[in-house]
Amino acid sequence: MRTSAHLLCATLLTALAACSGSDAATPEETAPPPSRASTPLDSDPAETSTPPAPTEPPTTTETSEQSTRIETPAPTDVETSTTVANGGGFLPEEVGPRVDSVPGVNSAGEITQLLDGVWIFVATEPDPADANVVPPLPEDAEILAAYAEAQGAYHEQASQPPLDPQPSERMQAAFADEGQRLAENVLVPESEAGRHLDLSDGIVLRPVVVADPRSDTEAFIFDCQLDGTVFVNEDGSPPEGTTPGVREFPQIASVIVQDGEWIVDRLTQDERACV
Repeated sequence: MRTSAHLLCATLLTALAACSGSDAATPEETAPPPSRASTPLDSDPAETSTPPAPTEPPTTTETSEQSTRIETPAPTDVETSTTVANGGGFLPEEVGPRVDSVPGVNSAGEITQLLDGVWIFVATEPDPADANVVPPLPEDAEILAAYAEAQGAYHEQASQPPLDPQPSERMQAAFADEGQRLAENVLVPESEAGRHLDLSDGIVLRPVVVADPRSDTEAFIFDCQLDGTVFVNEDGSPPEGTTPGVREFPQIASVIVQDGEWIVDRLTQDERACV
């Protein structure tokens, strides 16, 4: 069984985009998982449990104040990452190339680049200094690969000016609803405002697959992201009131099996994702 669980604070749209100073998440509905679990690679698989039905609370709008600024901000020089061979990694090679370092990550693990400025970190051991760093179980690989593809698809589209308000083919393939929630809640309003997502300060995804609730057809991911992305105006200037800098951004993803494959169902801003 998976080892120790960290009980998280409950409560708490915006998207996989970040808020002002953190635009990579898409809160739409509050996700149900009550806890997150520490899952070392050498532990036994958790017992299967049936997830509760998703709740339908009111949608909230993300602002820069909803993210927590990291006390020691990660460097903004995102060019320091070095691409290395992606052989024998936890995630499949098609997810992206492995890199040996990324700003803000000092824990042991595997770092994969999804896009320029977008990385996913998979821990290989717990970090006593950071409770948000939790190694996955082997059976989590397909779930995390589906999550990585959904995040890559969203960030790819959201960062291309002028922003297309309709989901790309890649987004349609990566989300169970073909990206319609993200389009409605993020792409359309940001496109109408003439903005697009700036990846200059980067975003590091740090997903953890929750042990309970979980079943053979549904799982939940807690992701305490290190997010420096922000929506900017057409000329690249930040909107009034935007606070730059890398912050912790809490996001929960619901991942389901559809047509025999894991796929992201929804993304939710939820404070429980950050310990």
